[in-house]
Amino acid sequence: MLSGTKTRVDHAFAARDAGAWQRYSAGPGARCERYHGWAWIGLDGEWLLARRSISAPSEVACYRCWAPRPVGLPELVRVAGARWRMRVMACP
Repeated sequence: MLSGTKTRVDHAFAARDAGAWQRYSAGPGARCERYHGWAWIGLDGEWLLARRSISAPSEVACYRCWAPRPVGLPELVRVAGARWRMRVMACP
């Protein structure tokens, strides 16, 4: 719910003005840095985060984020980009 009204997440981000979108890299890819347009909406200790393609702005992916402390957009982008990394865990 945004402003007390049920709202689809894609509609909420479509209503954002062009200045709400900022260009950040989500980290290195296989060939180069992975730059996208990013926007966020704060929701009482949580955030909605959206990533859109630079070359095809209609392609948008959304994330629901939570953190134990206030964080900035660059940190949310860094963590969202880290989801592609593999984790190696030691087995007992």
